Amino acid sequence: MTDNGAAGGDFADLVELHRAELHAHCYRMLGSVHDADDAVQETLLRAWRGVAGLREARSARSWLYKIATNVCLTELERRRIRVLPRDYGPAAEPHTPPGAPVAESVWLEPYPGGSIGIAPGRAAPEASYEQREGIELAFVAAFQHLAANQRAVLILREVMGFSAQEVATMLETTAASVNSTLQRARAAVRDRVPARSQQVTLRALGDRGLRELVDRYVLAWERCDVQAFTALLVEDATFAMPPLATWYTPRETIAAWAREYSLSRAWRWRTMLTSANAQPALAFYAWDDAAGAHLPFALNVLTVRDGLVSDVTAFIVRSTGATEPEAYVRFPQQPIDPGRLTSAFRGFGLPNALANGLSMCVEEGDRQFRVHDVGVLTGAGSVTAGTPSRTSRSPVFIGSYSPGARVAGACNRASKCAISGALLATLLVCWWRPIGCPISEGVVLDG
Repeated sequence: MTDNGAAGGDFADLVELHRAELHAHCYRMLGSVHDADDAVQETLLRAWRGVAGLREARSARSWLYKIATNVCLTELERRRIRVLPRDYGPAAEPHTPPGAPVAESVWLEPYPGGSIGIAPGRAAPEASYEQREGIELAFVAAFQHLAANQRAVLILREVMGFSAQEVATMLETTAASVNSTLQRARAAVRDRVPARSQQVTLRALGDRGLRELVDRYVLAWERCDVQAFTALLVEDATFAMPPLATWYTPRETIAAWAREYSLSRAWRWRTMLTSANAQPALAFYAWDDAAGAHLPFALNVLTVRDGLVSDVTAFIVRSTGATEPEAYVRFPQQPIDPGRLTSAFRGFGLPNALANGLSMCVEEGDRQFRVHDVGVLTGAGSVTAGTPSRTSRSPVFIGSYSPGARVAGACNRASKCAISGALLATLLVCWWRPIGCPISEGVVLDG
């Protein structure tokens, strides 16, 4: 790789091969997607400047991780750690209102599920954690409580699977020092990391079990049904809402908060299913009269335990500019914060709004769907193909959409709605509704 022309081509291949896992590494170190973006850019700039000195392609991975880790260590020297609300202060007393937000950048950010770009399983046989375990909220939050050098050693050894000698070379220390630091780091995070990771828990629950749990969760929120919502929570569940420092536990306290605020029927909610931190997540949209649409409010990352929800971290994307505490009791009425919207919605490929359109049923072969919220959308995007189950009430995203997508036609009540494969691919958001969904009416979208 010492020839300049060859180095250019080889470097591009090198970047393509390692960019995704380098980004995940920087996120684990820094707890922020925005900071990880900057760290990766700085890493690649430094790597390009030094690529002529890379003599062995097989050492490229450790060479890149050395650069990326040192970039992150430099960044950590000049800023505060990022945490979740439950690590920031004690839980709120029952019936405590949401309170004022913490506007400074102290909060951990969600990581886009589709951007992880790393295969399931361990990065190397020596790794103790799966790569996706190392991106889960609880793991990343635990990492932030370590001293910077302990954080680097733990991630490089336990998640990325580098040997003690490789890490010693990266950090310009000795293997004995690396092993000693690793022992201290393990002890420090032991009580902060759950006994079972989300990857293990979700595999045990299975796709169907998870789908049914999420479906019931969505239905409870859409109906503002506090009893149905809290029935899905473990007894010691937590509910946090950064940038608010206030968080609630246990289940009875969460029920009191939900009844008085979010599920008081003061707001109308719609959701989209996504993934964050290799965990299930729901994008919540609140109805806005002025916009005539449901607008982004929060990305709720769900943690599951024993077939129920144990933790909800709702990353709210509304502005914290108001000075009066009462404004945050009515948080869905505050304007959208562009930066938070980018990190928690746009970065996940989620639309900027859900229109309050028609809700009817369609049939394709022996499959029946309820088309929900069809109408004019304000954002463009694309979605992946999928087929709903007979119990699913979660969104099934099919095909692509663009600003101005509109209702193209409707079936009359006298005939069934037969949708061809091509037209089926234009459906925006489909919901399976096994109850109350007459097959004699339906709509499709103009793709």
